[in-house]
Amino acid sequence: MKLLLVLLFISFYYSFGQQQFVNFHPYAASHCADIPYGVGFSVATNKCLNDLDYFYTGYQYYSYFTRTLVNSSNQTLVFVTQYGQRNCSGPEVKTSYYINNTCDISPLLDQKKFSPYSYVTVTNKPSFTDNSIVNAVYSNDQGSSSADSPAVCSSGNLLFASIMTDGFKATFPSGAYEFFNCVKKQPFLYSCLNNNCKNIPLTLACSSNQNGLTNESCFCSV
Repeated sequence: MKLLLVLLFISFYYSFGQQQFVNFHPYAASHCADIPYGVGFSVATNKCLNDLDYFYTGYQYYSYFTRTLVNSSNQTLVFVTQYGQRNCSGPEVKTSYYINNTCDISPLLDQKKFSPYSYVTVTNKPSFTDNSIVNAVYSNDQGSSSADSPAVCSSGNLLFASIMTDGFKATFPSGAYEFFNCVKKQPFLYSCLNNNCKNIPLTLACSSNQNGLTNESCFCSV
C-alpha cells in the first residue's frame, strides 16, 4: 500500500508538479510549414498572466490562464481562458483549446491579426522561434538577493514572452508601421509615423519592473 502511494505521488508530481510552457510559434498559412512569421508567445501554465499583449499593443485590459490536460488518447490538450479584467477576475470572455504539436488558429492574445496560425507545443522549458525578438517577463517572487540579478531572468522563472520574428512588419490604421529585426543578434524596432522614422534598439538586460514583482529582458533568440 505504501509503495502504491509513493507511485501515485510520483505520477502526480510529474503530471502537475513540473512547470510547463505552452508555445505558440507564428505562421501566416494554415499548414504551418513555411517560414515562421509574425507574433508568437511562450506562456507558463497554471498562472494568471496580465499584459501578455502589452509589448506591441499597449493595452492592459485582459488577463489569461493557461492549463494542460492529457486525455484518454494520450494527447496533451491546452486550454487558454481569457478574462475581461486583470488578475483573472471578471467574466470569462472565452476559453479555447489546442492539441500539442498541431497547427491551429492563433490564440486569444490579440495575435490573430498579425499571425493567423500557430504551431502549438508544450515543453518543460520555454521555446522561442529562432532569430526572433523575445520580450520576456519573469517572476521575482523567489526572494532573490538582487532583483536585477541575471539569475532571476532564467527560463525557470519565465511567466511569458512575446516573440516577434525577424523581419515582421506591423501596420496600423493610422498609417504607422513597425518593423522588427535582429542585427548581429541585437533586437531593433524601426518605427514610422507620418514619415517620421526612428530605429530603436530594444536590448534590455535583466531589469526589475516598476511594480517590483516581475523582471523583464529583451533579446534575440538563437
